[in-house]
Amino acid sequence: MKYMRIDEYAKKRFTPESAPDPRTLIKWINNKVLPGKQMGTFYYVDIDAEQKQTGNKLADQILERIG
Repeated sequence: MKYMRIDEYAKKRFTPESAPDPRTLIKWINNKVLPGKQMGTFYYVDIDAEQKQTGNKLADQILERIG
């Protein structure tokens, strides 16, 4: 697994005008919309898992379970 801090993730994946607030990214991680986790006081996005997402919530849940 490859992890990236949410501030770095926002800079890489979004334009400055469209980047979500860090609190939104944290909410997405906590609600399992964006794969990631909290380590210490920082939140990280699981880049490998994020790249495997299909955009279909049910399909993503199935793929996550089967590895």
